[in-house]
Amino acid sequence: MGSPAELTALVGVLEQSLSPLAEPRRAAEASLQAMLKQPNGPLLLLSVLRASEVPQAIRLSAAIAFKNTIKKDWDPEDGSIHVECKALVKEHIVGLMCEMPESLMKQLSAALYTIGEYDFPNQWPQLLPQIVEKLGNPGSDFRAINGVLETSNAIFKRFRHAFKSDALFLELKYCLEQFQVSLSSCVVHHGRS
Repeated sequence: MGSPAELTALVGVLEQSLSPLAEPRRAAEASLQAMLKQPNGPLLLLSVLRASEVPQAIRLSAAIAFKNTIKKDWDPEDGSIHVECKALVKEHIVGLMCEMPESLMKQLSAALYTIGEYDFPNQWPQLLPQIVEKLGNPGSDFRAINGVLETSNAIFKRFRHAFKSDALFLELKYCLEQFQVSLSSCVVHHGRS
């Protein structure tokens, strides 16, 4: 998702953004904003999250920056995240949710909610099969199951207070059918193993 040099630079900037001194913190925040304007900016943040050797405080800083970037820039009307970057974020975020400690998962969940508002289900048809595949994995540990449940909650949260309409019922029907089809294929697949 990024070169080792880019990741090292980003980790350094994130570390400086945690400085108690105003001057280095402001400089780091400006550098971070410039880095996030690059076409792969959000992906670099996800790479930092995945790097378990990076201190937890820096990974949390990356998670918060990712959440804020998604909230600010995902909107297709006036957002600045490139289409290719969006596709890669959607490809990797469910897997990351299943690997992250809870403090990082909460930040990713907020970003997932924003992505879901704009893209789910029409521009993200792979989401439900990804969720069900992870849920149906017999080797899943507690963290992975928690990640799947948190992902589902983030996506389906928008239905809680929605007004009843034909469009809403069609989306709910789609979700239920996808879960049913995907879960059935997982059961059949795992039953043959």
